[in-house]
Amino acid sequence: MMLTKLLVAVDGSAQSYKGVDLALKLARNEGSEVILLEVIHPIPVYGPAKKTLQQSIEERNRDMAAEVKEDLAKVGKKFDELQIPYQTKAVIGSPAEEICRIAEEEKVTMIIIGTRGKTGVSRFLMGSVSSQVVTHARCSVLVTR
Repeated sequence: MMLTKLLVAVDGSAQSYKGVDLALKLARNEGSEVILLEVIHPIPVYGPAKKTLQQSIEERNRDMAAEVKEDLAKVGKKFDELQIPYQTKAVIGSPAEEICRIAEEEKVTMIIIGTRGKTGVSRFLMGSVSSQVVTHARCSVLVTR
């Protein structure tokens, strides 16, 4: 399988940085283009409180977007040093849904995502982003630990 385009889900965790390192190696060996994606999880607010909190939510989203852009720029430096073509994307939404949507939109050949390694009841009740991506992605998914 030709790995022409990789999508790397970045979330600031050590596991996602392992995925970045793996993407660097794969992209260098395969000549792949890389998309570094970070998804900002929205704050769910319902009912009458939503209108009152809207300004605070927008401010939080702007602050988070600035942090994410900074994080992606740091990660991107590694790709710049090795002259590997990449682009960065930051979106607000459900992480698993956005990762799968962008992977499909961009015709990605492989998604690289870290797992936090939750086990037992917490994983069963919540489900992990990585397991949701594995289940719903239309391309190959490599999960790093």
